[in-house]
Amino acid sequence: MLAIHPKWTFPPIAFIILAVLGVLTNSAALLNLIQRHTLHTAFDITVMHLFTQNILASGIQYGLAGAAALYPGSWRLGKPACDLSLLNQLMLTAALANTHSLIALNRAWAILHPWSYRNYNTKRAAWFTCLGFWTYLLLLAFPYWLRDLLYFREARTLLVFLKVGTRTRRGRATGNYICMFNSKAQPRYGEYISIWVYSMPIAVVLVMFVLVAVKKPGGRKQPDNTHGPGRWANRVGVTGTSGSVSNSEPARWRAESSTSHWPVTPITFMTPAVILYPGLWRLAKKAWDLSLLNQIMLGAAIVNTHGLTALKRTWANRHPWSYRIYNTKRMA
Repeated sequence: MLAIHPKWTFPPIAFIILAVLGVLTNSAALLNLIQRHTLHTAFDITVMHLFTQNILASGIQYGLAGAAALYPGSWRLGKPACDLSLLNQLMLTAALANTHSLIALNRAWAILHPWSYRNYNTKRAAWFTCLGFWTYLLLLAFPYWLRDLLYFREARTLLVFLKVGTRTRRGRATGNYICMFNSKAQPRYGEYISIWVYSMPIAVVLVMFVLVAVKKPGGRKQPDNTHGPGRWANRVGVTGTSGSVSNSEPARWRAESSTSHWPVTPITFMTPAVILYPGLWRLAKKAWDLSLLNQIMLGAAIVNTHGLTALKRTWANRHPWSYRIYNTKRMA
C-alpha cells in the first residue's frame, strides 16, 4: 500500500545521515586543499575535482534518496526533482567512475614511469584533462538523459489497490509516479553507455591496481647530482647542496611509491558495486536481495574511505616529515 504520510524508518534516516556526512567531510577536505594553495600539485587538482563531485553526489543522490524513501512505493517529490535525480544518477555517477580511473592511471604513471611523470604531469595538463573529461561525458552520456526527458520519459501512474472485504478492486489514479529512465526506448544507446562510460573505467581501475600492486620497489636510478643541485633540486624546491637532496628525496619518493596504492585498495573494489547502471544492478539484486542495505553500507564505506584519504592528504601537507616517517605499509 502506498504511504500517505512520511515514514521515518531506517532507510531514509541512513540516506540523510550519509548525505550530511558526505557533504561535510568532502567539503572540509576540499577547503583544506584550497586554503593551502602553495602546495597545490597536478594530482591535487584531480583530487579536488573528485571531492567536488563527492559533495554534489552526496548532497543530491543521498539527499533525494532519503526524501523519496520517506514515501515508499512512489515518487512524491515532483518531476523537477526526478529529472535532477536521474541526471545525477547518469552524469555524476559516471563522473565518479571515470575520475577514479583517472586517479588510477595517474598513480600507475607515477610509479611505473616516475621520470616522465615528473616532467609532463603539470597543473596545466591536469586542468586540460578535467576539461576533456567533462567534454567526453557530455558528448557521450548527456544526450541519453536529454532525449529521455524530451521524448521518451514515461509518466507512469501508480494505481491504488483497495481491499474491500474479501475482494480487491482497483482504485483511482493517485497521481504518483515512478522516477526512472525509459530504458526500453534507447536500448542500444544504454548498452553503449554502460560499456564505455561505466564498465571501461572500472576495468581501467582494476588493471592499474594490479599493475601497481605487483610493481617491485627499488631498482630506480638516482639522478646525477655530481654537478650540483641542477634540475633535481629545482623541481623539489631545494636550494642547498646536492648531497642533502640525493640522500633524502629519492628515499622519500620510493617510500611514497611503495605505499601510495594502499589507500586506493578499498575504493578499487567498491567502485564497481556503487555504479547503479541497469546491467550490474540487476546482477547485484539477484546476488544480494537486500539491495537497499547494499547501497547504504557501500555508501557509508565510500564516504569514510574518502574521508580517510582526505585526512591523509592533510597530514602530508601539514606535517610532511612525520608523514614520510610513519606512513608505512603496516599503517596503511
